[in-house]
Amino acid sequence: MFALDWSHVGRGLCDPCYRWCRAAGELIDYEPVRYSRDELMAEWELLRLEGYSKRQAAARLDVTFEAFDRAFHRARAAGDPRAVPGVPERTAS
Repeated sequence: MFALDWSHVGRGLCDPCYRWCRAAGELIDYEPVRYSRDELMAEWELLRLEGYSKRQAAARLDVTFEAFDRAFHRARAAGDPRAVPGVPERTAS
């Protein structure tokens, strides 16, 4: 068994599928996932109320945690009242 590289998660494709679609000229069929700040914060607001952490919310929205976190901090800096921390991340003990 081998591990798939999900570096192209923004299109919902694993690395082998991304390479195949790119070579076949079919990437246009897999548009990148993009959320506006308002859409992302609206989704975050609902997920936070359900008890999701930011990491869990990012996975649920099919975006990387890093992208979600950057968007969260930009929204917070812009004064969006929905950009409030959710459930604290659990650490392995």
